[in-house]
Amino acid sequence: ACSSSASPNRQTQATMVTADMFNGAVENLVHMAASKLDQAVDYENDRLDEKIKKLESMDDDDLERLRERRLQELQRKAQQMQMNRIKGHGEYREVSDTKQFFQECKESDRVCVHFMRGTTWRCQIMDKHLKILAPKHLETKFISVDGEKNPFLSEKLRITMLPSLVLIKNGKTDHTIIGFDEMGGDDDFPTENLEWLLHSRGMVDGDMAAPESPRSRAKKVTVATKSLRQTYASDSDDDYEW
Repeated sequence: ACSSSASPNRQTQATMVTADMFNGAVENLVHMAASKLDQAVDYENDRLDEKIKKLESMDDDDLERLRERRLQELQRKAQQMQMNRIKGHGEYREVSDTKQFFQECKESDRVCVHFMRGTTWRCQIMDKHLKILAPKHLETKFISVDGEKNPFLSEKLRITMLPSLVLIKNGKTDHTIIGFDEMGGDDDFPTENLEWLLHSRGMVDGDMAAPESPRSRAKKVTVATKSLRQTYASDSDDDYEW
């Protein structure tokens, strides 16, 4: 009987110790995070101070040389953007010829290729986002290829599901975004999610932050063995095209 009455006290004590340990751990983590933040702020302040001192120590000739370098850099970027426009950057368009596809990939360092089917709903969603990104990121070429009409390219690039967005760097496949899972898994994912994903893969430039509320409800895609060329009864009822 004594053993039975003492047991709850021991359990309460153990619970209190566990709570104290947890609170202590949380407090330690807060202090560590604050310390790291202070270190990062100090580092950035030191860098800023160094830049200010460097600028203050410059004479007129140094400042003129700095302005000249920056002007040359701006001119170089403007020329590159103009060349990219000539190569088809700045617009999202379909490429239907195999020879043209290889030429498009050869002449541009970064190419996003959307393997799609025109009547597939989720391919139309991807089209919408790429039409927004193409004129915004002239450093990258955005094109589409009909996967059904180009079985050779689909097989060569191992396309098994539509939509698939193939990321090509310097003529080589770097990554393939299959479906919408990497953007959050929902049909209504914001363009910023795709843009950030492309930025994280080095496909687009710019200073941008990760989406504040990234979608995490990734849908599980059931692997099927249907052929890419198989006819489907209803595009709107299929999660993705296989």
